Amino acid sequence: MNVKALGVAVLALTVGSVPSTASAQQRQRRVTIKEETPGLMARAKVSGDSAMALARKAVPNGKITAAELEEEDGALIYSFDLTVAGQPGIFEVNVDALTGKVAPVEREGAAESEAAGPVKIVEEHPGLAARAKIPGDSAKALARGAVPNGRITTAELEEQAGTLIYSFELTVAGQPGVWHVEVEALTGVVRPVKHETER
Repeated sequence: MNVKALGVAVLALTVGSVPSTASAQQRQRRVTIKEETPGLMARAKVSGDSAMALARKAVPNGKITAAELEEEDGALIYSFDLTVAGQPGIFEVNVDALTGKVAPVEREGAAESEAAGPVKIVEEHPGLAARAKIPGDSAKALARGAVPNGRITTAELEEQAGTLIYSFELTVAGQPGVWHVEVEALTGVVRPVKHETER
C-alpha cells in the first residue's frame, strides 16, 4: 500500500511539473526586440508587446522569428520577420512605433507559385520549346538562383541572334526595380544579371 501511494505521489509530482517546464521553455523562446541604436525604445509610443500583437494579427498563425526597432527614412519602425507552418518564405511586417500603423505585409523567399500562380513561359514563336535542351522549370530555378529572394513576374522563350534564350523578369520584396535574367536554353548558361530601377 505504501509503495503504491508513493508511486502515485511521484506521478502527481511529475505531471504537475510539466506545465511549469513548458512555460519556462516558452519564456526562453520569447523574441527580444533589438534596438538598431540605443535609446530608440524610449522614443517609441507603441510598446513592443503591442507591436508584436499587431504583427501577429497581420499574419494569422505567424510565429515571430526576429524583431527590431529601427529608424527608416526618419520614421521609427518595429520590423518583424514571421514564419507560418506549411508556408514557404518569410513574412515581413513593419509597425510604426509612434502610431501603431501596420504597413502592407511583404513576403520574401516564396516561389512565384505561392504569390499569383505559376508564371507560364511564353514562346516568342511556336515550336521553340521543342528545341530547348534545358526544361523551363530548370531555367526558372537558375533565374531564381541568380537573384536571391527573387520572384519571377514574366518569362519568355525567344531567339536572340540565333541563340535560344529564356528571358525572365524578377522582383525582390522591399527592393526597387526589376532584375532581368537570361538563361541559354541549350546550355543552361546564365548571362550577367541586369537590374533596372525607375528614375
